[in-house]
Amino acid sequence: MILILSNKKEPSTDAVIDYLLHRGIGFIRINSEDLLDQDDLDIDLKSNVWTIGGQKVCLDQINVVWYRRWHSYNGKFNLKTQFKNQVIREITAELEELSHFLFLRLQGKRFLSDVQAIRKHNKLYTLFLAKNVGLNVPDSRIVNSKQILEKDIFNAKCITKPIADSFAFSGEGEDLYKVFTDPVSHSVVEKLDDYFFPSFFQQKIDSQFEIRSFFLDGEFFSTAILNSTTLDVKRSVGFNAENVKMVPFMLQDDVKEKLSLLMSKLGLNCGAIDLIKDKDGAIYFLEVNPIGQFLGYSNACNYQIEERIASWLIANNNGKD
Repeated sequence: MILILSNKKEPSTDAVIDYLLHRGIGFIRINSEDLLDQDDLDIDLKSNVWTIGGQKVCLDQINVVWYRRWHSYNGKFNLKTQFKNQVIREITAELEELSHFLFLRLQGKRFLSDVQAIRKHNKLYTLFLAKNVGLNVPDSRIVNSKQILEKDIFNAKCITKPIADSFAFSGEGEDLYKVFTDPVSHSVVEKLDDYFFPSFFQQKIDSQFEIRSFFLDGEFFSTAILNSTTLDVKRSVGFNAENVKMVPFMLQDDVKEKLSLLMSKLGLNCGAIDLIKDKDGAIYFLEVNPIGQFLGYSNACNYQIEERIASWLIANNNGKD
């Protein structure tokens, strides 16, 4: 049996499931919201049979697991208390611990996007490993000193971006905010205090274009993203997609070999890899998103990645429904 761990608002999960349904393949989908919905939940710690979201899950029958954006608890807590934020943190911690138990009990199953590797994923360590396997990596540093920034870093063109995965947050009214990659200008540096919050700075590569390469168990589906007008391609694709051209791109064999080695060291058999091609034709590694989006790139390049994922799940299910 195929087990899919996702959330109710994840369109790429729906797209893969469409192919499973078309081919008549049995599966179970559990969403993170199921832990809170008003359906039966019964997890006996000594049993291999769970009830989650009203569904029976027999661990002995699970052969392959696809982990795809599990967490989505937002909007589930209607609390009326002066300690609302503290209570939400406590509830979230409880759900995290329960989720972790469920994932640990699935150890030994064949995973697409291994949940434990994803939970351990660290962008800074990934850059370190990428350099070690021979990939071109922009010079990167974390500093908290204006003096260091001016003396040792700012002579070169640089950018700043979040160390962790950025998330959207709301301000007054209906406005949403998110931290993206941005250039660091002299005017910005001049306004900084002598010491500031530890921040990530990276060499700015003079690029021809960015590349998003979706990695699926040894295969690469790469897309060149042209006409992007921002440093952060996610911003261009997300908010200005009609002006962005995406075309298939073939990575060099040596780059693919190094990326495959990197993914192996990270324990990842699936993920979205961000690269950049500079003015001289060199390919630079930027980051790996273990559960990165792929539908937009798949559609633009006719890669049919969603069908390929469904086929991977079927093949690794050992022919059992």
